[in-house]
Amino acid sequence: MRAGPSMAETQAVATTEPLRPEETGPLPAVVAYIHHGQVPGGAPTSLRILVEEIGRQAPRTERRIWCVFSPMMPYFAQIEGAQVDKYIETPVLTGKKLIGWSPLFQASALGLLLRQLMAARATIAREVAWLRRHRPDIVHLNSATLWTSAIAARRAGIPLVWHVRETLHGRAWNPRKHLYGSFLRRTADAVIAISPQDAASLGSDREGKVNVVYNAVNLDRFAPERHDGQAARKSHGIPDDAFVILSLGGFSYRKGAWQLIRALKALPDRFHLVVAGDHLPRQPIRPTMPMRLRWRLENLAVRIGWRATQTWRYPERVKAECAGVESRLHQVGHVDDVAPLIAACDALVFAGTIPHFARPVYEAWAMEKPVVAFDTPVMRSEIANGEDGLLVPRDAPEALAAAFTFIAQNPSRAREFGKHGRVKALGRFDSGANVRAVLNIYRKLMTDLSAKAEVATAASRDLPKRP
Repeated sequence: MRAGPSMAETQAVATTEPLRPEETGPLPAVVAYIHHGQVPGGAPTSLRILVEEIGRQAPRTERRIWCVFSPMMPYFAQIEGAQVDKYIETPVLTGKKLIGWSPLFQASALGLLLRQLMAARATIAREVAWLRRHRPDIVHLNSATLWTSAIAARRAGIPLVWHVRETLHGRAWNPRKHLYGSFLRRTADAVIAISPQDAASLGSDREGKVNVVYNAVNLDRFAPERHDGQAARKSHGIPDDAFVILSLGGFSYRKGAWQLIRALKALPDRFHLVVAGDHLPRQPIRPTMPMRLRWRLENLAVRIGWRATQTWRYPERVKAECAGVESRLHQVGHVDDVAPLIAACDALVFAGTIPHFARPVYEAWAMEKPVVAFDTPVMRSEIANGEDGLLVPRDAPEALAAAFTFIAQNPSRAREFGKHGRVKALGRFDSGANVRAVLNIYRKLMTDLSAKAEVATAASRDLPKRP
C-alpha cells in the first residue's frame, strides 16, 4: 500500500459544466460503498476522491461508507456529509488469493484461509441481513476481493456496482483467473475497471457490463507550482545535491522493493532512495545459509518463469539487501500528504511486480516529474516509453539503475518526460469527468430498475382475478 494522502489531496476540482442528455436520468437516493483495506493506500484514496466529488455533483445522494476493518473509519470520516460505519468482517484474504494477489498455497496463511472458507456461508448470511436492514439503492464494492459481499448484494436484490481496482493476476490459460472473472461479471449489474488492461483481465465482456473509468487524480492539489521540494528534503535529512528516487508503497514484494535496493547499490553515492509506506523490520537480519539458498532458488525460479516474483521471507530479504546503503535509504513511513515528497524527488519509480493501476505515476505526471516503471502490460498501456517515462524489464535491477542514470544525465529529457506526462494526466485523470461517468452508470441502473418495476406492476394488473 502506498502512503496515505491528506484530506486536501482528495479535494477534487468542482465541475460547473451543464449536464449532458445522458446525465439527466434518476440518481440513487442512497449508495453504500464497501471498502476492504486496513491502511491508507491507492484504493481508499480513489474512493475518497469519488465520494467527495459525488457529494458535489449529486448532493441529494446519500453516501455511506462501510469499512470491513475499523482502522479505516477515521480516514473516511473526514469526508463532509458521508456516513461511515463498521461493516461485517469479510474473507479478504480469500479474495486476494482468488484474484491472484496472494499465493494460493501459503503455509503461514493456510489456517486463516481454511477458517475464512468454512465461515463464508455464515458471513454471506450476515451480510444479506445487514443489506436488507439498511437497504441502499446501490451497493458499490471498492475491490475485486469482496466476493462474499457481491453474493450478498445479489441475494438481497440490491443493484451491484463492482469497482475492480486490481488486475486479475495469472497467465492467459489460468483457470482460476477465468472462473473468477466470469463470476465477477455475472454477479455484478455493472463493473468499473480502472484501465483497459484491468478490463481485459476480466475476460470477454459477453454481458456488456464492463466500463473503463480511470481513477481520478486531484490535478489542482498536484499542480507543480504548489509545493517546495527543498523543504521536504530538509525534513527527511536528504542532501540538497542528491538525486532523489521516490517509491510510494512501502517495502512490499508487489512494489519491487528488493529490486529497488539492488538498483540503489549499483548507483553512485549521490543517488538516494525515499520509500513511503510500511517500514522494514528494525532489528538486524543475519540470514542463515538455508535462507540464502532458498532466496537463490527463488531467484532462479523467477528467471526461468516458474514464479512471477520473489515473495518468500520478503521483509528479511530486503532488509538483508540493504547492507551498505542504509545512509542513502530514507524510510519516511506513512505520510499524510505525498505531494511534497513528489515535489522533492528527481524521478518517481513504480516497480510493480504484479500489474496494477499506478496512482503514484499519475500523481507524478501531474507534478511534471519523470517516471520509471517495470514493463508490465498495465504500464505498457499507460507509459509511452521514451516520451513520458521509461519502462524497464521487471526483474532487472541493473536496468533500473541505468534508467535513473539516464534521467540524471539528461535533465532536459527528464523535463520533457514530465511535461508530456502532465498533458496525459490532464486529459485522462480529471476527477469531474471521471465521476460523471460513474454517476451515469448509477443512472442507467436506476433507470433499468424502474423499468423492471413498471413491467412487474403491469404484469400483476393483467393477472386474472380470483373469483
